[in-house]
Amino acid sequence: MIESRKPRRVHMNVLLTLVKPAATALRKVDKNGAKFKEIVTSVAKMGILNPIPAQKRVDEETQEEYYEICDGLHRYTAAIECGLEEIPINLVELDEVDTLVAQVHANYAKVDTKTSEFSKQLIRIMQKVKTCTEADLAQMTGFSLGFIRDRLKLNKITNEKTLALIDDGKISLQNAYALASLPEEEQDAFVEDAITEAPQAFLASVKKRNKEIKEARKTGQAQTDVFEPKAHLRPLKELKSVVEDKTPVMQFVTDGMGAEEIVDAVLNYVMSLDPISVEEQKAKYEATVARRKEQAERRAKDKAKAKAEKAQEKAAKAKAEADAALAEVMGEAKPEAPAEEATTEG
Repeated sequence: MIESRKPRRVHMNVLLTLVKPAATALRKVDKNGAKFKEIVTSVAKMGILNPIPAQKRVDEETQEEYYEICDGLHRYTAAIECGLEEIPINLVELDEVDTLVAQVHANYAKVDTKTSEFSKQLIRIMQKVKTCTEADLAQMTGFSLGFIRDRLKLNKITNEKTLALIDDGKISLQNAYALASLPEEEQDAFVEDAITEAPQAFLASVKKRNKEIKEARKTGQAQTDVFEPKAHLRPLKELKSVVEDKTPVMQFVTDGMGAEEIVDAVLNYVMSLDPISVEEQKAKYEATVARRKEQAERRAKDKAKAKAEKAQEKAAKAKAEADAALAEVMGEAKPEAPAEEATTEG
């Protein structure tokens, strides 16, 4: 049985030129990835706050000592990108096997911050600093103003199930930002579309709905639901497959069609405006309208129920106060004792 041992740690700052990554690094750094860019922004703004575990090594060729990192390759690479001269390390004593085990534990234990948690944390900062604006928050954190504004929008989504879908990546951030722009009572009806639709198509749907709501509020008229097919390009992979098998397009080309009509049929297919695609869009639209109507009716019932319960509580409270007042009055107005009859002595 192998006994686990906790490595001794010595905190120190060392020149970055004396630090090297381990050849057995478990994960590679994607310098073009959004996550790495966030780390670079953080390191540029705040430096490396969490020391990188490293161990002392000796170069076999030059016999010069250096420090090999056990974990924190992203932070180390970000430090290079930011041009830091020194970085904080925790000097540990590990053999090669211990190093591999440490890398496994470090990577297995990593838990990325959830999108909703990040957005809530931004709100907490603004609540702590009463005069903090979005621009101030961007400057404090080192993120762009656009990034901060988008993340803050997500706090307008309060449904926990919807937030879980965003955290799990089932709703893309682009669609999540668009979803958050809808009134809270409208969001649930668009969740399914947020999951399945491409950002360009979903953003168009949300933009159209927000425009309808704005017009309805402006004119004081009831909102009307009118279906309009939306053009969006089919995936390139799907279009390439049509080159091999033209059946999907040919079903819309009939005998007697002229050249212009054939071109229109092909373009409609490419833009998802062919009869089948339009019917699918219409069915989806009607389902969304039905969900929206059902949710509105449910909210109205819940609101009426809450109002009735509040009225009941108010009436019960008023009755209790009236009963208490009456009891107090009755208690003060005690009946007078009957007068004793006069007696005569004979």
